[in-house]
Parts: sequence; C-alpha cells; structure tokens
Amino acid sequence: MRRERTGVHGNLIDVRVDKTTSHVVVHISGELDMVTAPVVNTALDTATATSGDRALVIDLTALSFMGSTGLAMLLETRQRCVDNGRGFAVVSPSGSPPRRALEVTGLFPVMCVEETVTAGVRRTGMGWCVNGRTKPRPGG
Repeated sequence: MRRERTGVHGNLIDVRVDKTTSHVVVHISGELDMVTAPVVNTALDTATATSGDRALVIDLTALSFMGSTGLAMLLETRQRCVDNGRGFAVVSPSGSPPRRALEVTGLFPVMCVEETVTAGVRRTGMGWCVNGRTKPRPGG
C-alpha cells in the first residue's frame, strides 16, 4: 500500500492529508470558521481533484470548533463525492464540537459519521454513503 502525506499549518488550523491506494484521509485540527475556511477549502479541493476515484474520509477528531462555514464546506465536499461516485465519511466522536454541530443543525442524518478513522475507511470501502446509510456500489 502506497502512502503519501502532505500538510498545511496555520495559526488556528492544521490540515494533514494522508493518501493510500484506496482512500484519502483529511485530518483537520484547530478551529474551522470563516477565517480558517480558505485553508481547509483549498486542501479539500486539492484532495478531491487529485485523488481519482479514491474514497474521502474527513477526520474532525481534533477540531475544537466548527461554525456554519465548516458545515457548508462538508456538505459541498460530500456532494462532490456523491456526484463523482466516490465514498465519503466524516469522523467525529460522540460529544465532540463538530458532532454536536452536525446534530443540532439536522445534518447528522445526511452525513456518514463514524467514531474513528478506521471505521470511516471501512464504511467507505463497503459502498456509497447516501443520507447516512451505506449502499453497495453498482457492480461492486
């Protein structure tokens, strides 16, 4: 398995991208708001544009704050993955700030949210995640 790692660091946000032959995992730590969103958006755009058909897992485990800008970014990235037939999952442990934001806004049911990166990778490997449920890929 080939693994590639890149990273971007800012004052309030750090983004690290790990790529394997089947998955891209974007680890985001710090605070995701209007100020830090451009850094994260660029990383997500690059990850989706340069990763072929690999599944995307967004790890929010180390995120201490996520505002509405971050929620919108997750929705947009999820939609790009769905449109391109790529697996997609979000990692956000129970009780974490991002998970609470997803639950309070009603977005939790449409996202494929897992507790760990391993669970997110496993879920995206099983098929497409649509409205919180995993569905087998056609022909897969």
